[in-house]
Amino acid sequence: MDFDVAVFTNLSQDHLDLHKTMDEYAKVKYRLFDNLVKYKRKPGIKKISIINLDSSYS
Repeated sequence: MDFDVAVFTNLSQDHLDLHKTMDEYAKVKYRLFDNLVKYKRKPGIKKISIINLDSSYS
């Protein structure tokens, strides 16, 4: 999927039913940002990351 914006607000234990540990959950979120830069940039459109730096997982 091609996308131009990725946002990270926080991690909570709400999704531990899908991910065994918080570290595993964080790795899945990190992949979102890895994938953001893998796709070609469209002319005139910037790739944007918004990250909550107050989170211990940021």
